[in-house]
Amino acid sequence: MEQMPLVLRFVNNNCEIFELFFGFIPCDSGLSGEAIGSQILNSIKDLGLEMKFCVGQGYDGAGNMAGNCSGAAVRIKTIYPKALYVHCGSHVLNLCVANACNIQIVSNMMSNVRVISQFFNFSPKRFDVLKKKN
Repeated sequence: MEQMPLVLRFVNNNCEIFELFFGFIPCDSGLSGEAIGSQILNSIKDLGLEMKFCVGQGYDGAGNMAGNCSGAAVRIKTIYPKALYVHCGSHVLNLCVANACNIQIVSNMMSNVRVISQFFNFSPKRFDVLKKKN
């Protein structure tokens, strides 16, 4: 039986980064991008999580995962446009950033970025001004 691991990375309200292994997902419905994308979405829903908060997804470069036309990443991004795909080769960089957050000045910077982001995101008028500046 084919299966794949489900590992989720998230940030809590204190800007702490967590990465947890939730288990193996059986690939009973096949290994196509469509089937795997559906299985990932169903598994996350079964955990009681909302994909509308998902801002990224990472997989290897296999066609069924990362393919531009029918990969799992495309299927998920079509439904949840904020869920940007990043090749798992960038995972090392993510780990470096997570470890750097233990350094006080980096932690402060990340906190400032979060506050600035919230400032614009929580007000459609401010966000509109920001969009027009780009």
